[in-house]
Amino acid sequence: MKKTPINYKNVIIDYLHERDRGICQICQNTLQDGAFCEIDHILEKKNGGTDKLQNLRLVHIECHKKRHGVRGVVIHPHIFIRKDYHLMVLSNIRNALLKQPVLTKACQEIGLSERMGRYYMTKYNLNPKEAQNWDIQ
Repeated sequence: MKKTPINYKNVIIDYLHERDRGICQICQNTLQDGAFCEIDHILEKKNGGTDKLQNLRLVHIECHKKRHGVRGVVIHPHIFIRKDYHLMVLSNIRNALLKQPVLTKACQEIGLSERMGRYYMTKYNLNPKEAQNWDIQ
């Protein structure tokens, strides 16, 4: 079976959306599902910031433009993760767990961090030991 590559940027967007409870961290308004958003570095990389999750936040594209003073420049927006993407990631995790019933090793096999694997298990209230019983639809 051919593995579908995981788009880690979408995983990070989804994680940030959950962590920040769907709120733009600049204007404090709701980030609507399917709305355009950007990943923003709290401490900009040019000022010593990193790409670690603790330094990232999800913001409206317009808030991001205002923060950085962008005028007339196109920023390529990202769209919130869709249900079909979640299903693909969960399916990959399930298939890996059926071969290797330890979450850490299953995540390594598909190139997903254990932290993100645990995040998906928690988000969907799934038990890795019961992967054969998951109803992924």
